[in-house]
Amino acid sequence: IEQLFIKDIEEMTHRFAKAFYKNGWYGPLNIQMKRDKKGNFKVIELSSRHTGSTSGRALLGFDEIGMLTDIFVPELKIPNLTRAKKVKGQIFKYLQDNLLLDCNTEILKSNKVWKKY
Repeated sequence: IEQLFIKDIEEMTHRFAKAFYKNGWYGPLNIQMKRDKKGNFKVIELSSRHTGSTSGRALLGFDEIGMLTDIFVPELKIPNLTRAKKVKGQIFKYLQDNLLLDCNTEILKSNKVWKKY
């Protein structure tokens, strides 16, 4: 990328990050850009970045999903589980396989209630 465009990209990225921060968001941010027909960069995607650590941070009291919905779509009234006082501890992650029996999905379809048998 030409040196001229690098400065433009950095300035544009900084403006978007400041706008998110001003609205209450802090955390990873995904900004994807593409050149238009004139060769200028345009943002084609702008979103918070969620990773495998999002669920762990929520357990520790930092609910990224709840924060984002409060900021950008408060009318949805999705619970924000962010705690005023952060929890100190460790997160243990592990893989787990579960069997979803066809008979259970049939019960779910008919009763509209999930029961694990």
